[in-house]
Amino acid sequence: MIDKDGFEAWVMFVDDTIAQLLSELPEDTSQQLNFTPESLDVLEGWLLSKYDSPHAILQPSENWYIDRASKYVGETIRRNAGGEWAINLDDPSYAYYGVPEIRSERFSTECPASLVTASLDRRRGNFIRTIVENIIRESR
Repeated sequence: MIDKDGFEAWVMFVDDTIAQLLSELPEDTSQQLNFTPESLDVLEGWLLSKYDSPHAILQPSENWYIDRASKYVGETIRRNAGGEWAINLDDPSYAYYGVPEIRSERFSTECPASLVTASLDRRRGNFIRTIVENIIRESR
């Protein structure tokens, strides 16, 4: 469980974590990750090729990958629709209690980690982009 200080450190290292993700991906994949909605299809395609289910990415050995992918998705939302990283540490009954989210007054709160895991369940190849494009439209 992350605390407030841990979350602040987590946010401080978002860019470094994404850079690490890009350095670990095949070059033809990483070169296409440019924080556009379309680039989310590239990330999702890579995730689908690596994981056969949401359960697979939720294994302790895969924590780094869900964290890195979630940060990329969240930053893509922030750069295209606005918003800030936030976390709810006050209400244990909240669906995303203790999990980083993107919040804005212009669109509904979104949990990037949830989008990553849901994309592995839906297996469409464009699930994350579709949601993010809706967020961008809502933000205008």
